[in-house]
Amino acid sequence: MTITRYAFGLIPGAFIAFLNVLTCLGWSMVNTMAGALVFYSLSDYKVPLAVCILILSIVYVPMFPSFTDIIQFLGFQFPRVQVDPFI
Repeated sequence: MTITRYAFGLIPGAFIAFLNVLTCLGWSMVNTMAGALVFYSLSDYKVPLAVCILILSIVYVPMFPSFTDIIQFLGFQFPRVQVDPFI
């Protein structure tokens, strides 16, 4: 989004970022529906589809923290890699 802000400016860049948010929400709904249909078929059609969607939408959000959340929790010392020069 940095290149978009440089190329279009602040206000049009914010509009493009908003379109990006809408795209992410749309794909999240597609993935939730696909997972709910799998969960629905694996439950042998005993759990209603609406309940499967609700379960997956509640479980999906805290299941995948972003890299920024991991760095905020563990600090900047976490991703440091030490390389042995004699290997």
